[in-house]
Amino acid sequence: MKIINLLLEKLGKQKLIALCCVIAVVIVASVVIPIAVVNSRCEHTYDNACDAVCNECGEERTVTHDFADADCDTPKTCKTCGATEGEPLGHTPARDDGNCTTEQKCTVCGQVAVAAKDAHNDADHDYLCDNAGCQVTVGNPPEDTNPGIDLPIDTNN
Repeated sequence: MKIINLLLEKLGKQKLIALCCVIAVVIVASVVIPIAVVNSRCEHTYDNACDAVCNECGEERTVTHDFADADCDTPKTCKTCGATEGEPLGHTPARDDGNCTTEQKCTVCGQVAVAAKDAHNDADHDYLCDNAGCQVTVGNPPEDTNPGIDLPIDTNN
């Protein structure tokens, strides 16, 4: 405290404040400048082209991935590091032939987009397959002897 009072007495309040500011700048500069020099001299090493953080100094960089296009099963994927972005495109089924026991393949990749059913289903005994979208006649419907007249179908068989 004696030193501060002595400086205050010899320099005056304004000069003492200015001196303290200069000392503070010198202290800060002595810490910051060596760190900046060390970082600017780092030869930066990374694990691969997509690694954002330098293994030596920890400095971060902006990374640009080299993405391969998305396909039916896989989102857009970086060729270097495997990072993904977005969603897979999904399969595009070929035109439905109206038969549920026929698979529908993807028009893009050729894989099965809609699996075939094992068999037709006629639980309501109307001689039409009950599986969604199927237009197949199941079994042998009774012969219509009176064309133009709708006959009731016997559902008790």
